[in-house]
This record gives sequence, C-alpha cells and structure tokens, in this order.
Amino acid sequence: MISTLISWVIIFYISFSLGDLFLFLYNRICKSEEYYNFLDTFIIGICFITVLLSISSLWFPSNQYVLLTYLIITVAYWILRKERLKTYIKDVSEHVNSMTKFQISTIFFSSFIILFLMAFCSDFYDANVYHHQQIRWNEEFGVVPGLANIEDRFGFNSNYLLISAVFSFRFLFGEALNTIQSLLFVAITFWILIQIFKTNYGIAHIIALFFMLLILFTNSTLLNDSSTDIIPLLCIFYFIIKTVSAPDWLVKQPFLASLLPVIMVTYKLSTSVFCLISLGILIYLFRQGKLRNIFFILIISILCVLVWCIRNVVITGYLVYPFESIDLFSFDWKMPKASVQLERLHVQEWANWVFSYLFEIKRNRLIINVTNYSMFILAVLSPIVVIYSWIKKVKISNSVYYIYAVSMLCLFLGMMTAPDFRFVGGYLFGCGFILVYSILKYFKVDETTFPVLGKIAISFIIVCALLFVTDMNYRMIITSDYTTRDLSYIWWKQKRFDYKTQYTEYNMNGLTIYLIDREKTCTFDVLPSTTSYEGIPFTPFKGLKLQSINTVEARGDNLQDGFRTKKEYVDIINDNVEEYIKAYLKRYEQYNEPVSHK
Repeated sequence: MISTLISWVIIFYISFSLGDLFLFLYNRICKSEEYYNFLDTFIIGICFITVLLSISSLWFPSNQYVLLTYLIITVAYWILRKERLKTYIKDVSEHVNSMTKFQISTIFFSSFIILFLMAFCSDFYDANVYHHQQIRWNEEFGVVPGLANIEDRFGFNSNYLLISAVFSFRFLFGEALNTIQSLLFVAITFWILIQIFKTNYGIAHIIALFFMLLILFTNSTLLNDSSTDIIPLLCIFYFIIKTVSAPDWLVKQPFLASLLPVIMVTYKLSTSVFCLISLGILIYLFRQGKLRNIFFILIISILCVLVWCIRNVVITGYLVYPFESIDLFSFDWKMPKASVQLERLHVQEWANWVFSYLFEIKRNRLIINVTNYSMFILAVLSPIVVIYSWIKKVKISNSVYYIYAVSMLCLFLGMMTAPDFRFVGGYLFGCGFILVYSILKYFKVDETTFPVLGKIAISFIIVCALLFVTDMNYRMIITSDYTTRDLSYIWWKQKRFDYKTQYTEYNMNGLTIYLIDREKTCTFDVLPSTTSYEGIPFTPFKGLKLQSINTVEARGDNLQDGFRTKKEYVDIINDNVEEYIKAYLKRYEQYNEPVSHK
C-alpha cells in the first residue's frame, strides 16, 4: 500500500504541475484568464502528458527516463513560478485548517479504502492477456511496426496503456504498478466530498457520492488493475456531475470542457460520440469571437488524434482498428483484412453475450448485477423524467439538457453496437444521476442541506465501501495460495496472482518468442510472448488467439523492427474469411460461456 501511495504522490505532482504549465501556456497564447481547481488542473495534466507521450513514443520508449524528464521540467517550472507555488500551498493549508475533524477523517478513510483495495491485484482477464505486456512494450520500445500481428489485442491502441508505461514505476518497485485510475477515483471522490462540505451537506452532492460507491461496486476489479475502460468512465461521469453542479463551467472553462472528450477518444474509441460536446463549445467560442482559443484547442486536439492514428497505422496498418473498411495503406506489416474483420465481429458478439449474461442472477455477482440493472433501468426511464422537466420548464440549465442529450445518444449507439456496460458505464451513471437531479429540481429540494443526516449518509457510504472492499480482499485470500509472508507484505506492495505459467521458446527469424499453452491464455508482462501455435488458418477462431504464430515473421534482426504476416498466408486468410466467421458464430451456439473478451 505504501508503494501505491508513493506512486499516487508522484503521478499527482507531475500531472498537476504539467497541467498548470499547459494552462499557463494556453492563457498566455489565447489571452485568457481561465481558472481551474486542483482536480481540473490534474486532469489537464493527464491530457497534456497524453499528447506529449503520443508524439515521443513514435521514436522513444515511454519509461523512467521520460518520467525523469517530466520531473526536471516541473521542478524548473516551479522555480520560475515560485510565487504561484506558494499561493497553492497557502490555499491548501488554509483549506485544511478550516475543515472539521469529521471532514478530515472522511477524506482519510475514503483514500484508505482505495489503498486497501489496491493491496491485491484482481484476476482481470484482459490485463493478464495483453494490458500488462503492451504496457511493457511501451516501456521498452517506441511504437513497433506490425505489433498486432503477433497478438491481435495489441491493435487496441489505447493511450491509457501508453501513459501507464511512463507511470509503471517498474524501475523502483521491480514490477509495474497500475495506479492512475485509482488515483483519479480518489481525486474525484475528494472533489465531491469538498463540494458536500462547501454546500453544508447538500443533497445533490451526497447522491453523487453514493453514485461513486456504485461505481466502486461495479468496477473494483478495474480499479486495482489495468483497464482501458475505467478512466473514460470516471472522466465522463465527472464531466456530467460537474455540469450539473456548475452548468456555466462549459463556457467559463472551455479549454478542459472541449479538450477532455477528444483526449478520451484515444483512450477508448467508444467515447467518440461524446465529442459532440466539444463541437458545441467550439461553436460557442466562435460566436464569442474567441478565435485564438479555438485555434489552440483545435491544434492540440488534431495533434493528439493524428498521432494516435499514426500509432494505429504503425501497429496494425489501419487508421482506426478494428475497422477494416478504413483501408488506406499497404505497408508490409499490415494485418490481413480478414483478421481485422474477425476482431471487429468478436468485439460486437462478445458484448452482445455479456449483455445477455448480465440478466443471469448469480450469487457471487449479486451486488454488481443489481447495480447494473438499477443503472440501466434509471437510464431507460430518464428520458421520461427529463423531457417532462423540460416541458414543465423546471429550472434546469440548457447545458445540462445538452449534456444529457449527448450522453443518451452515446448510450443508445453503444448499446446498439457493442452493449457491454464497461463501454457505456460513464453514460449510464451520468444519465442516472441527471434523472435523480431532475426529480430533486422538480420538487425544489436540490439545494436542501442536511448537516446531520448528511454526516450519517457519508458515514454509511464509507462503511459500505469498506465492507465491500474487505469482503473482496477476503475472497481473494481464501481462493488463492497466499502465505502468511505474502499477506504481511501487502502493506508495502500490491500482491499479484502467481500462475507459474510455463513458456515455450519459439524461434522467429532468429528472435525468441515465448509461447504459452492455449488453455492458459495469460501472458502477463513477459516480453515478447503470445499464446500457442493455434489460430487461423489452421484452427477456427474462437475468440482467443486470432492468427497462428506460424503465419507471422519478424521484419528485421530486433524486436523494434516489428512483425508482419507472411505473404503466402495473407491471401489464404483473406479468401477464407467467410468460413472463419461461420465457425466463430457456431461457438456461441455450442458454448454457454465465451472464453475471451475485449
């Protein structure tokens, strides 16, 4: 837990400092005076680091040397702006001194609960299959041509896995930590708690805190391990509750409001429709004649997306993976078109199965299922309540209606294309919160304060979170072969599952690739590794290894040169795609449970 706390401090310091630097440049260039709180500045820093890493990763690894560079830059920045640093320190000191013992205790226990959650690493399939290894690829190499040929999941080029590489702290703790998402969760929780204290325990923010508890229930395994879904979920939910809390922030702080949705696209492609928010803000800025702001935001946004697309092309040969219809290039490392088509089909079919599986009540997933059902029901009912509020001219800002309309559109399209709750979680929780807020507004109790009951409600939420995390960790202990020594070690560093996976060496043009048995698909962070020899065109695609390793060859003498599909197999795979699709779809007819997911 101490290692997690150390990583939190370093990540927050660097992200906040670079965020303040980025905001300083923006205000100077655009002649603006936009002011942001600590959380917003931290998120701006994440966006800035994402842009910087996307560019540098085209040539250089994203590792401790990049982290050291950021550290030097931030130290130099604060030396030059020491008066601003003194102001920040003074503001924090005054705020802490003004807080009651209950408020300080609340913040302490809420952070401790997440630290306790981070004591154990969940057995999360996607993380063990490709997240951990892809993070290590990013740490040790610049972008690798055709990397997705040896493992199709590497084609999901999420910038979360890129930024996780520079903040892995492998050089410090011997193995990678994945703590960015848990830090963001804690930071948003802190912000909500501070809003509760500022409003003298206003009901709206207490409900927002309760929604954070529900997010913890349904995403605990994503918080204590790597996940490309949780940061977009948290950012979208924060975006929505911030808009409900202060609707005018969209026009007073257009930099973050327009930039964040675009950056999130490079974390999770399913957030792309949410960029309609950015479009609306840019139109507002145009009407206000703020052309400098528009140009700055557009340049940063286009740069980030452009470099992300370049990385997509280098890794897979396609502009946007896994959309084979956007076929613009003919590089030798380009994946067979049929492989990309199968990947896209698998994402959709898996999501459809997951959605139907959620309606099967299982005792060990009761809390998760009930929460998901509740959020889904609230989202379905929300149009009735929100439209009624609009007809009755309830005093709700047009900004809230706009955010709600875009969120519902994102939710609808997500459920129509790939209905996995992980892909649409931010919209589900956000629309559910807007529904509750609309009801509070209708009855004019949205600003009602509950100083006594509010403290009881907060205490209840914290106790529920602690009991949930304790039960979750207890289940991990009793289902794993943890020794007394293992358990005594968690105060220092997170305990991971030890599968004792056996690897077989495979010679690829003089390079050694480590293969594991097909039944044990977890490769962890052994580099380079993938699953066994099976895969198309020799065996049907069943959602595990897509393309046989026998169809792939190295492009050069080292791993940085990348990989490509052998010429003799490209046409074979492309010409037989219909057979592969039929065999794959039969899998869902014959088996109750798929084996893999994205």
